[in-house]
Amino acid sequence: MKKAVKGNYAKRIDYAEELSKEEDLSYILDLWLGYLRRVLLEQVTAKNNELGYSLKKIEEVLDKIQKTKRLITTTNVKKRLALETLMIKL
Repeated sequence: MKKAVKGNYAKRIDYAEELSKEEDLSYILDLWLGYLRRVLLEQVTAKNNELGYSLKKIEEVLDKIQKTKRLITTTNVKKRLALETLMIKL
């Protein structure tokens, strides 16, 4: 997750392509959700977090990851395109 957040757009798109080939993509997105929930707790309790995201930004990213996961698991959307869209919004 940090790799995606800290990288420029070109690196994010490359990472999306790499992730789209993973068979356990749903599991990876679940890990991201768990990580971001921990970051959310850090933000609420300590008023800062390792990503430097605001509370609102964390909530938006959580929502986008959940929507992407839902798209990938319930439709025939191209995984790479869904992940590229997600990466741009990080």
